[in-house]
Amino acid sequence: MTSFSSHSLKEQDFHIPIAFAFDKNYLIPAGACLYSLLESIAKANKKIRYTLHALVVGLNEEDKAKLNQIAEPFKEFAALEVKDIEPFLDTIPNPFDEDFTKRFSKMVLVKYFLADLFPKYSKMVWSDVDVIFCNEFSADFLSIKENDENYFYGVLGGGERHVLEGFLFCNLDYQRKNHFVSKTHALLEENKATEELDFTQWCWPNMKALGIEYCVFPYYYTVKDFSASLPENYFLHEIYKKTISNALKNPIIIHYDVWWGAVKPWDYPFGLKADLWLNALAKTPFMSDWIDSIARVEIGSEKWHRYHSIVAYHYYFPLWKTEEQIAHDAFKTFLDHYFSCIHAAIKQENLGMFLNHYFSHAHAEIKENSLEAFLNHYFSHAHAEIKENSLEAFLNHYFSHVYRLPKNARKKLFRVFVKHCILIPFKSLVGKTLRLLKLHALAKKILIQLKLLKKS
Repeated sequence: MTSFSSHSLKEQDFHIPIAFAFDKNYLIPAGACLYSLLESIAKANKKIRYTLHALVVGLNEEDKAKLNQIAEPFKEFAALEVKDIEPFLDTIPNPFDEDFTKRFSKMVLVKYFLADLFPKYSKMVWSDVDVIFCNEFSADFLSIKENDENYFYGVLGGGERHVLEGFLFCNLDYQRKNHFVSKTHALLEENKATEELDFTQWCWPNMKALGIEYCVFPYYYTVKDFSASLPENYFLHEIYKKTISNALKNPIIIHYDVWWGAVKPWDYPFGLKADLWLNALAKTPFMSDWIDSIARVEIGSEKWHRYHSIVAYHYYFPLWKTEEQIAHDAFKTFLDHYFSCIHAAIKQENLGMFLNHYFSHAHAEIKENSLEAFLNHYFSHAHAEIKENSLEAFLNHYFSHVYRLPKNARKKLFRVFVKHCILIPFKSLVGKTLRLLKLHALAKKILIQLKLLKKS
């Protein structure tokens, strides 16, 4: 969708309503999300008013007060309205099974009923709360004309006729005209689902694409070549391959969606782009609540084991890494730690003092005990140092996560170890030995005859 630059009305006449829905479980992420939006609007410094509608379930007065506290510094251009929608949710049929509702609720369906919930609006923005806003979006939203014939504007997913529904421009007038809400009710009554349903399939071709900058997944920042063929679970439509690079530099929304290896920053604050979320959270009254929730985790508890499994997967053994990357990164982690200790020692004593001290000991040792005694003494100290500090600490830390991995992940790790630490070095050693003994050609000929090696 192209940006809208010339308006028929004055800027101060514009108003943008935006809706969010969340319960107590997503209160802290919602706080960070709302603050990031308000901060982005403030930085843009446009004379446009916003109304933020927080549709909530299960919040107490203290929770609502904290949400209002976030909006207070921005009251010049934004108003926050918090509304309990539990009575409304009771009127919606529940198509989900018991397992689904353990993680989610009917609140994921609220986006389909905005035309009824907000009869005074002709169009409206919908956003999930597991996002961070990096820039404001008023120009694109305000460019939607009154006679527009699209139900929604959204980022296209990887498949055909699929829109990612974490952020939408909703054309409420057109939805009312075509009875969108009543059709959604009918679909809910006839469906039973185990996952979040897509109720926009029948809306095509009356759907329009937003730019990929409206839904940037953190993992996109690790992809080296977007022109190559990407797996379907990257959710990157072909039309975005030429614009994705610029979107990564200037995203409007970072979406921490649970997809192919992603993890929420409030569960794992060291993941990709988690710093943006933490930066927003730190400016809200929910920061202390989040820290308390982390600090209250008891060692050995279910939540403690969950954090450790997250670290194991997303730091040491992430699913998106190849076996070679895992082997390389594990060794690199050790070397980084080991040489940082050496650098710290050199920095503390300065290089000259360190070398003088080191070689004076070496010279005295060699002179007194002979070279062999010196080397024995030196390597016994080196072994003790490694055992006491870096190597043992690293290996203990590294392998403490291994036993928590599923069986198939442990098998994968073992194959990586055998391949890169035994087979490849052994193959290299044998090859070099045969060349040195000038037996390489003979060995190759024998292997070809035994059909253990192809002629090519």
